[in-house]
Amino acid sequence: MKHECAFWIGDCVRLKHDATKERRMVVQVSFGGTGTRYNLMCGTADTWHYEMEVESVDDSGQTVVQGFKSAT
Repeated sequence: MKHECAFWIGDCVRLKHDATKERRMVVQVSFGGTGTRYNLMCGTADTWHYEMEVESVDDSGQTVVQGFKSAT
């Protein structure tokens, strides 16, 4: 079975409802009967969210390096 999703492991995203708009990294993707869910890491905390809660981050000119830090 083929699954399609908007984001994949390693992508940097933001939560639509997060007032601070902190960047998070997708660390796991789950496909289930209720839809696609993403495990997002922010610092040392990880949380699960549905695809409708997540939006992409414009990472033009930035790369992810060891420790999930952004470098320009």
